[in-house]
Amino acid sequence: MLKPRNIPALRASVALAAAFLAAACGQEPSPLERARALAATEPLPPGQAITSDLFSGVWICDFRRIIVLANNSESDECGSGLILDWIESASPLTSDLTAGTFSVEYEVPTAFSVRNVDGRTANEIYVGGYPLDEAGNADDNRYVIERWDLLPSMGWPYTKRLRSSVPIGSPTPFSSLEVELQDGVLTPLESRAPLTIVRETILELETGAAGFDIDPEGRFLIYVVPAQGVYQLPLGELAEPARLIFSTAEYPDLASANSVELSRLTSGERVIGIGLHDLEAGSYAADAENDGVFETFFTITDANADKAGLFDLDTWSDN
Repeated sequence: MLKPRNIPALRASVALAAAFLAAACGQEPSPLERARALAATEPLPPGQAITSDLFSGVWICDFRRIIVLANNSESDECGSGLILDWIESASPLTSDLTAGTFSVEYEVPTAFSVRNVDGRTANEIYVGGYPLDEAGNADDNRYVIERWDLLPSMGWPYTKRLRSSVPIGSPTPFSSLEVELQDGVLTPLESRAPLTIVRETILELETGAAGFDIDPEGRFLIYVVPAQGVYQLPLGELAEPARLIFSTAEYPDLASANSVELSRLTSGERVIGIGLHDLEAGSYAADAENDGVFETFFTITDANADKAGLFDLDTWSDN
């Protein structure tokens, strides 16, 4: 059996053929298909790995009615804690945004230097970073991820999302966010008992990581170890050891990874986006059926991704 000698060229011809076939059939190629075609014809120049930028702040969830903002609790590089700002509209159970907002702040200490934060809902967030040594310095050769559940007491509005128990490999419907009220009565923010924060360590690595993101349906977590590749960690009822789904040995550009995001295209595909900032590029992997299996992987310069439409806001849907 003959083996192809030029794998990149083979991948290029396949991607181009798919784009041309769609055009010949009168179908407009999707931004993802256009990006694959451009990526196949213009490979990246050699690059080198870089470390992740200092975590500074992120919107955990934006439901227009309930928002959580996270920031390091200290300004120095080894800040060991997180500030959570809970912000809600005056009418959190309706779409009325005209009556102003209320907010409350929580400072939560951690035994690690926070580098990444993500939320499946405003009440279920995930926090990752570098453990601290005895001197209080961050050890970037290790990485830990915790799940934080912000449990509401009476009078709190809260967000929820259905957690799927469908095994990875089987399609599952996209979930949606809902806002409900604990015990049915909205209490003024200043009169409520504080949120209870329950924490659980779900991953400890003896290596550094470029970041992670959580599946909105709650089935798995995606994280990237630049020296090794992209991992998928099943969660909840599906919990089992993490598996390597794309290796740096096969895709060397992953050595430059310094961020990861799990998003959804308006055309329906769930997409892993990996930032390769030192290369001014990104790697993308697509799951066409929301079954947790990512069949497509390619790397493209930021300029070509923009040209293909991957940076257009209307290309992407709410998770």
